[in-house]
Amino acid sequence: MSVTSADFIAIADRLLISENTEIGWRAVAGRAYYGAFHCCADAVQSHPSAVIDYSLPTHERIFRAANSLPFSATGAADLKRLAYLTMNLRAIRNGADYDIDAAFLRDHAVQAIAAAKNIENLRAQFRNKHGI
Repeated sequence: MSVTSADFIAIADRLLISENTEIGWRAVAGRAYYGAFHCCADAVQSHPSAVIDYSLPTHERIFRAANSLPFSATGAADLKRLAYLTMNLRAIRNGADYDIDAAFLRDHAVQAIAAAKNIENLRAQFRNKHGI
């Protein structure tokens, strides 16, 4: 069985329902981020004008490839927006994983899932609009 970006977001939803603890909410943020990241990575890797530097760490290579697209490339502005939103969600996930002395509230987890679903929808719109 193959795992999809939607599976990451779906498990984040289920965790939010079943886990009413701070560590559960932190886990939600992580799963939501990775669902969004895989949506973004799919869009970038599918783009014919994307230049991907495989010597870079995975996340950096995806974000850098999106941000280095010339604005004249098909859907460049939409793809840059998708990458920007995904990077913002990564900041939430980083807080959840690395800043354990700061409180991580259920609202943060809810925000992470909403952002991931938005990114998932934007990926679908990008595919429909640009055929990529």
